[in-house]
Amino acid sequence: MVRLPTKVEPNQLGASSLATRHRLHATECRLETDPQLKVQYNSFMKEYEDLSHMEPVKSQERKMCYF
Repeated sequence: MVRLPTKVEPNQLGASSLATRHRLHATECRLETDPQLKVQYNSFMKEYEDLSHMEPVKSQERKMCYF
């Protein structure tokens, strides 16, 4: 989860949820059709987590996530 550096409230950001979910779905489909790319992507994400650049979102924090 990345904190947004905004001066306005997040609820004023607009309706980007649908576009974001579409992009996520397209990425997941691409990774399913290219096993080598999926391995590379998962490796990158694991490294990013290992370096503490990100961490899993806890269930109680999910309501604070914005798409």
